[in-house]
Amino acid sequence: MNNTFVGNDDSVFVNAVTGYSVGNNNRYTASTFMSWCYMYGCGGIISTVDDLLKFNNALLSGKIIKREWLEKAWQSYTLSNGTSINYGLGWGVGEFNGLKYLEHGGLDSGFSSDVAFFPAKQLYMLILSNTDAGPWSFFATIACKLNGVNVSQPAPVQPAVNALKEYEGVYSFKATFTMLPMQRLITLENGHLYSKVKGEDDEKEELLGVSTDFFTVVKGSQRYKFIRDKAGKITSLKIYTEPFKHGPDQLNIKTEAVSGGN
Repeated sequence: MNNTFVGNDDSVFVNAVTGYSVGNNNRYTASTFMSWCYMYGCGGIISTVDDLLKFNNALLSGKIIKREWLEKAWQSYTLSNGTSINYGLGWGVGEFNGLKYLEHGGLDSGFSSDVAFFPAKQLYMLILSNTDAGPWSFFATIACKLNGVNVSQPAPVQPAVNALKEYEGVYSFKATFTMLPMQRLITLENGHLYSKVKGEDDEKEELLGVSTDFFTVVKGSQRYKFIRDKAGKITSLKIYTEPFKHGPDQLNIKTEAVSGGN
């Protein structure tokens, strides 16, 4: 691995690319500067697809870690409440069309990445992008083609505005790994439904109706399923991903709270 380094603020890395960010107007601009010290311990590695393939091959050969420990890292663990987190020791663990896969993504100012490995097929997928818009929107499409799977997005429908109004509200949930309380805001704007996590800078996501209480994200693989009680009142929201399953289903509880900010 001759082109892999830990980034730092004191060195010039030959052939390093510039990172870009995408604004609300879909215009690419050079990303804002972020010190490498900020990423220490949770990223900040500079590499190439060729070097990372070498690393994966070495990992599978047992040169870096014994196979028995690698298998433990590839095992999905279960929380004390019985919920499977679809996550091992540093690896996302899931199933895609009957195939087990290991996956993880990364994101930094101006850069993003995703990797997936299908052990049964010895298929290793890796995308490195010099934009923080992320490769996830087309990552699943490539995986489907490589595995001979035809997966299409559900056909969108446009529910009546009066029907969409019912979904508006504040939904509380706990962050997947930190378990800190968070709030999701579901809003209706100009006849369209949007989702945004309060306090996060990410752009709000538009939801497309597929059927009663079922929506997809316009740009992404997330699915939104609103859940009702016996009286027909919406009480919660379940969010999950398809065709790749990233982490456990996220349950958002609808509250009577009124949001006072972004």
